[in-house]
Amino acid sequence: MRFPSAYGLEAVAAAMAFRETGDPFPGFAERRPDLRIGLCSSLSAGYLHDLIETVRHRPDAPSMAFVEGRPDAVVAGVRRGELDLALAPERRDWRGLEHEVLWRDPLMLAVPERHILAREPEIMPSALQGERILVAVGAHERDVSLDLIERLNPAWTACAAPIEVERETLLGLVGLEFGVALVTGACTGDVHPGVVCRPLAPPVRALDFHAVWRPRSHDPALSRFLNAARTLRLAREAEASNDDGR
Repeated sequence: MRFPSAYGLEAVAAAMAFRETGDPFPGFAERRPDLRIGLCSSLSAGYLHDLIETVRHRPDAPSMAFVEGRPDAVVAGVRRGELDLALAPERRDWRGLEHEVLWRDPLMLAVPERHILAREPEIMPSALQGERILVAVGAHERDVSLDLIERLNPAWTACAAPIEVERETLLGLVGLEFGVALVTGACTGDVHPGVVCRPLAPPVRALDFHAVWRPRSHDPALSRFLNAARTLRLAREAEASNDDGR
């Protein structure tokens, strides 16, 4: 029996440990994975979680390794050929690269369960005025966190509370009532005591996540991955359309 993800798990640890060195996969030159993927999203729930699970269980599943990083960092890794694919939010300076939207992730507010906003089914952006918005400034969090705040109100970035932690610890601090935090829907699969997540009401829109890869790439593993991603996207769109029609 073939276990296509076994090497990928080893490579994740190596990549995360050495992601600041410029070589995301040190010591693995002889065992290069089929796909090296840069992530800017949680895998705890939602489209990306389901996509990776689907690809892993296909008969022709590629071996996969992952690096988590800032959007500009993982896209730069694609440009340099260190990564085969980046999955990044919003379009930036991607000139000369292929890209397409794969999924949309709703923006959520993580709040302490005893907070008054935890009672609301959805939260108006104006309700965040005066709240202490925690921002993780660990190795790869800062850019995404500040981008989310700027989507609501650029003036609030001056009131953001930067903390030298990663996403997991940040949500733990929300549960301890140090403040609130903006997250995407993919983070809602994480279980944190004392934390509830509520969707943000319009006019806030969902965050587009793109696949980004080098042009004229003929890698069969990449093609199969993108085809699986498109199939899942179309299935989700069909489900949403059916729900809207009821």
